[in-house]
Amino acid sequence: MAEKGNNFPEFHGNVSEYRDWKRAIHVRHAGATDEQGTRTAPRVLAALKGDAHHKTKHLDPEELRQAGPEGLRKLMAILDKSYQWQPESL
Repeated sequence: MAEKGNNFPEFHGNVSEYRDWKRAIHVRHAGATDEQGTRTAPRVLAALKGDAHHKTKHLDPEELRQAGPEGLRKLMAILDKSYQWQPESL
C-alpha cells in the first residue's frame, strides 16, 4: 500500500491487503472536513491501480464527488464485491 501525492494509499487489487487498505480509507475520510469529504471518492478512485482500477474505470469521478458520502459508499461497494475476504467453502 504505497501512498502517493493525494495522501490515499494505492490499492492494486490484492485481496489480502484489502481489509487494511479499506480501514485506512475510512480513517482518512472520517478525519476529513465536510468539504474534503466530498472529494474522498475521486481521490480513492485515483489511488486504484491494476485490477482494482480496471474494475472501477467505468465510474465518473465528478459524479462520485457530487454524490458526496454516497459516492464513496458506491465505490467501496463495488470494491467489496471483488476484494472483501470470503471464507472458502469446503
